[in-house]
Amino acid sequence: MPAAASEYDERRVDEDMRDRLPRWYADRGYIDFQVTSDSLVPDSVRGKATLNCPAEVGYESAVDTTDHIALVLASSRIVYTHDGGSSWTEVNIGGAGQVAGWPGFNSTAGWASDTSIVYLANEDTTGGLKVARSNDGGAHWSDATGDLPRLPVNKLIVDPSDATGSTVFVANWIGVYRTSDGGAHWNALGTGLPLAMISDLYLAPNGSFLRISSYGRGVWQLGLN
Repeated sequence: MPAAASEYDERRVDEDMRDRLPRWYADRGYIDFQVTSDSLVPDSVRGKATLNCPAEVGYESAVDTTDHIALVLASSRIVYTHDGGSSWTEVNIGGAGQVAGWPGFNSTAGWASDTSIVYLANEDTTGGLKVARSNDGGAHWSDATGDLPRLPVNKLIVDPSDATGSTVFVANWIGVYRTSDGGAHWNALGTGLPLAMISDLYLAPNGSFLRISSYGRGVWQLGLN
């Protein structure tokens, strides 16, 4: 999270820690986080300081609206709700009648604008299947790995501007890949992007651009329309 420079105000810092910081992570799909340290960096020129608070995040959630939420769990499981959390359903993606050979290590999920469609990815390192898709809101799943390189997936985002729910972006250990046919075929995205681990993605709500954070190689933005 970018640090904000201002005069030190203990009351404001307390409010940021209790309100603004949790909301910032929640808006990005994380259901828990932990601040690991804090440091006050003075700026002698301006006479102010920046408070740096690095954090570790826990499991990630996929939230379409306040009604449609999916949480990835350990092993091969995912839980989802279509009524804002009044009731939840747990599914074992690798279980009987689901995706045979699903390796577990679920990492990220994403809803399509059509909330009957939801995708799931994992960060397995053994070369197993990488992406699964459900066409009935999470009850039943099928493989959507296609020709995607079988590398751990750190982030998955479904393009909200595609009403068919077929356009998906994934961040893995060598770059960003996109499918426009629901996972049958995947293509590397972004001329000039470094061959590096991609840690996170942000897709504009209208699908116009994609922001990409890489491990040690900076932050990038790609225009999509």
